[in-house]
Amino acid sequence: MENRLIATKVLFAVCPSDKMELLAGTSVDQLKCRLRDLQYLKLLEQLKLSQSESAFANCNKEGLLKGLWAVAHKRSEVGSFDHH
Repeated sequence: MENRLIATKVLFAVCPSDKMELLAGTSVDQLKCRLRDLQYLKLLEQLKLSQSESAFANCNKEGLLKGLWAVAHKRSEVGSFDHH
């Protein structure tokens, strides 16, 4: 994941948009969406929640966010009991 993220960032840094579209075979907007998704996937990996690019692209983002919030909320509740 990390290598794809870095490669996509480098592509944006060194390649003009028209050549980028020609080389990648897709629009710059699509590449920007892919870069955004790769950044989210990297953050999810840091939370020990790995997903493939296709699974992430097709998942319900609202459901994912609610699930993450619920887990974080439960962890904070458990942590508050530890201090008593």
